[in-house]
Amino acid sequence: ACRESGDPVEMGVRLNNLGIIYSKMGDYRQELAVYEQALEIFRQTGQQRQVAIALNNIATAYYLLKEPAEALQHGLESLHLAQEMGLGMLEAAALGTVGDVYRQMDDHPQALAYFEQALELSRRIGFRYIEMVALRSSGQIWAALGDLDQAIALLEQSESLAVEIETKADRFECHRLLADVHEQRGDFAAALCHFRRYHELKEEVFNEEADRRLKNLQSIRGAETAHPSRRLPLSQPCGRIGGAHTRDHLI
Repeated sequence: ACRESGDPVEMGVRLNNLGIIYSKMGDYRQELAVYEQALEIFRQTGQQRQVAIALNNIATAYYLLKEPAEALQHGLESLHLAQEMGLGMLEAAALGTVGDVYRQMDDHPQALAYFEQALELSRRIGFRYIEMVALRSSGQIWAALGDLDQAIALLEQSESLAVEIETKADRFECHRLLADVHEQRGDFAAALCHFRRYHELKEEVFNEEADRRLKNLQSIRGAETAHPSRRLPLSQPCGRIGGAHTRDHLI
């Protein structure tokens, strides 16, 4: 165990996992705090792969906090490290992260360029989750640009891939976006069909997440009982394990 061994690398990994739990709870500030602690540990111990992962996690947290300048800085640093070390899966994820940040900044050409790179690389290495996300994000951009046919084609591909890899949360997000795009086209029958499917899947996911959320809370409570400060000092170990998220494929 981390507490028994005092292994700082294991401690950093547990902090990363705890950050994923905070993310699922929507506590992005606390998520960011534990990722930054993990990053410091990995830098101090020379764990470059974990440094690159932590940087991408921090970039995602800043993106969720709608702080794109910080998100872009950390995302690009993660991307460059992943490329230097030949970490294909992390490179694909970081390309997607940077693309998301540019999309948040309404820089559609840059966002599309990064999503296209993420799509090409994820297909080449068989990282189907990132392929699915890149298709969906590209579809969102084409919808914003007014090319609704292209948006629908990409979103339908993304949803089909989400079915294949069995990720319901991504399926309902695709149906939500497809409902919006069909409504923009004036195809209200198709929009209603996707809207209904969105709600069906969302309810299924909500029910499945209820038990998982309780377990996550219990994990955090256990960590915070051991360490009175919610910030979890670097000299102490932390709780465990995240759920299904892009970053979970990398840790």
